Amino acid sequence: YVLLEFDIDVDEDRVLADVLEKVDRARAEFPQEARQPVIEEVSFSALPILTVNLWGDAPDRELQRRAKDLQRKIEAIPLVLEAKISGERTDVLEAIIDPARTESLGITFAEIAGAISQNNALVPAGALETESGKFNIKLPGLIETPEDMASLVVRRGGDGAIVTLGDIADVRRGYKDQTTLARFNGRQSVSLEISKRQGVNILEASDEVQALVEAESSDPNWPSTINVTFSQSRSVYIKDMMSSLSASIINAVVLVFIVCIAALGWRSAIFVGWAIPSSFLIAFFGFLIVGETINMMILFGLILSVGVLVDSAIVIVEYADRKMEEGLHRLEAFKLAGERMFWPVLSSTATTLAAFIPLLFWDSIVGKFMAYFPRTMIYVLSASTLMALIFLP
Repeated sequence: YVLLEFDIDVDEDRVLADVLEKVDRARAEFPQEARQPVIEEVSFSALPILTVNLWGDAPDRELQRRAKDLQRKIEAIPLVLEAKISGERTDVLEAIIDPARTESLGITFAEIAGAISQNNALVPAGALETESGKFNIKLPGLIETPEDMASLVVRRGGDGAIVTLGDIADVRRGYKDQTTLARFNGRQSVSLEISKRQGVNILEASDEVQALVEAESSDPNWPSTINVTFSQSRSVYIKDMMSSLSASIINAVVLVFIVCIAALGWRSAIFVGWAIPSSFLIAFFGFLIVGETINMMILFGLILSVGVLVDSAIVIVEYADRKMEEGLHRLEAFKLAGERMFWPVLSSTATTLAAFIPLLFWDSIVGKFMAYFPRTMIYVLSASTLMALIFLP
């Protein structure tokens, strides 16, 4: 990926044309195998939803041990896909060879390397035959501790004397050269980047991970020198966004209700106002049936639908009020409103929905994201039609 940043006062089209021309010339010089396209799937579900930082005045080995314990427990949560460790250093066993001793004994580096490679391996040990079949058996001869490495025999003399690696080298634990660095508040740290499984609720996954980490860090055996801090939580952004949109929906409902009171009076406004939350509940039930979760576009669609969904209810209530003023009983008035206004209300809703239906077939990444908006309008307006023609009467 290449990101091009332009100054304000440049001609973007001209700059982009120059860049594309140079890219085409450069591609002509590439070998044939380098010109083949690389197709990769990009899933935003695999992006980290939360970062757990372990930091403090503690040895690197202790920080990494605690991070690996947390990684194992976090990945056992069904909602979590992966807990990737950043800032981890790879353990190695180092043998610092004493040149004077090796030279005095006449041991070459090839002998030392051969002794280590021959002993650090899985040794074939035959096969085991059972009723289910035949299975190959290998015995582990792997080096796991500094003592295992120090006891390796490098040379065996004719008089029974042996030379071990510990006789000519200082064997100790160490780390590979650090290639990644994780710091938190300017302090050395080890970070766990948590990714959720596809289709899983971010808020639920974040809450479960935070509850697990807080329970582990509050354990009496947890070192007091290791601090645990959460950062880059997408759940915080989502909760703030949901709160803002929810507040906008409530404000919109209140404003529409006030306008209805001013224009229609208390009695009619109560009927019309009741249609708003009822239509929302029916729409939510529709999303539940198809397995959709509430997101930003759905809430945005609810805000825009508030002023539209009351139209059908206003038509029914106003027609019934006019018939009651003419002396018709209220039951007969609302029954007649539902019958006489059925096709006008239905056709009005259908023409509005017809404008949103083409958006459902917008076949692109942006289209799939925007498809929630027309679906919300379709569900809400259909629910408002049911409310106006059936439930309100």
